[in-house]
Amino acid sequence: MLKEMPPESNPRQKLLQNGTQKLTDAELLAVLLGNGYQGKTALDLAQETLDAFENFPDLWEAGRKRFCAAVKGLGDSHYAKLRACAEITRRGLHQPFQSPRVSLPNARLKNQSFLISTLSGQDEEMFAGLFLDHKQQIVAFEKQFVGRVDDMAVEPDDEFLDEMLGSILRHQAPALIFAHYCPDKDASLKPIDHLINQWLTQTFNLLGKQMLDYLVIGNESYFSFSN
Repeated sequence: MLKEMPPESNPRQKLLQNGTQKLTDAELLAVLLGNGYQGKTALDLAQETLDAFENFPDLWEAGRKRFCAAVKGLGDSHYAKLRACAEITRRGLHQPFQSPRVSLPNARLKNQSFLISTLSGQDEEMFAGLFLDHKQQIVAFEKQFVGRVDDMAVEPDDEFLDEMLGSILRHQAPALIFAHYCPDKDASLKPIDHLINQWLTQTFNLLGKQMLDYLVIGNESYFSFSN
């Protein structure tokens, strides 16, 4: 169990002292599992669980039978915790945007958080658009242009701009937050980010719409043009 581990190697204590960002995937999962099995610590069990599944999405989507059979020591209590965590995450990501009591400044922060949480941890570089109504409630979320960024190292190509304009017109949303996700630790701006932000801002202005923000998101940091 976690409470039996030395404080310096106890994931729960590390989380409380240093925050979630300092924990490894196995340590985070160990906190969630809570206990080990027959001489295994929760951290041992968590690492074996991660080794048994391809990635976190594969783990979240595993059915009860597959999950419990994957590693000796996993059981219904562990499965129930994971399913509850997944459902809390799903509700937390979507409920705030449906509340009419959210003020516009707070809505913008929550929408930024939605993009950061949704895109972080992906394997490939990509662009994504969050289309919003006048109250900054989500109309649509759309991932676009996965793995094509290197082909546009200098400037956005015509195909990119045509597809983006098509998305804008298709969703008919009055506002947009656009994101460029890079699977690196740091959110480093590229010349293309300035050009895309400029093009989107000009296009939205011409259409009488609002370009609220352009985010460059890394796995440990992000950059906001609006800030």
